[in-house]
Amino acid sequence: MEMVLFRNGIWDMLRKINESIDQVFRPLADAHHITMMQMRLLMELYQGGDHTIGSLAKALSLTGGNASSMCKRLEREGYLARARDSGDERVVNLHLTEKGEEIVHNVEECLDKRFRPFLQEKYNQDFSTIYEGFRLLTQMLEEIKELAS
Repeated sequence: MEMVLFRNGIWDMLRKINESIDQVFRPLADAHHITMMQMRLLMELYQGGDHTIGSLAKALSLTGGNASSMCKRLEREGYLARARDSGDERVVNLHLTEKGEEIVHNVEECLDKRFRPFLQEKYNQDFSTIYEGFRLLTQMLEEIKELAS
């Protein structure tokens, strides 16, 4: 595969995927008066369990400062709680509050209700192929990233 085709093809597909994800998820985030990234952050805390600012930033590919700022805002809104680690006060531990869990449940319920029948009927078998393709693409891009370092 020519490098230009690989690069442009991947960029175009990722752009289209991002636009589609935005169209599906943005109305849910807007309904809760949060940004898409804030919704992703809440979902990561729900699915991945408690995090520190550092581990959350890494999971979401954010800088520590950006993750910290978002967490402060979400804490002010009552969606998560931050607490200094008793063993190391430089570490800030995070966990969802009841209000944060309610938002995640609501988002998941809306997505499940709206899209599960479609996905099960039309793409149940294709999903494993799609997932495996993304896994291979991610692996390839990680190897390319290592070469670039």
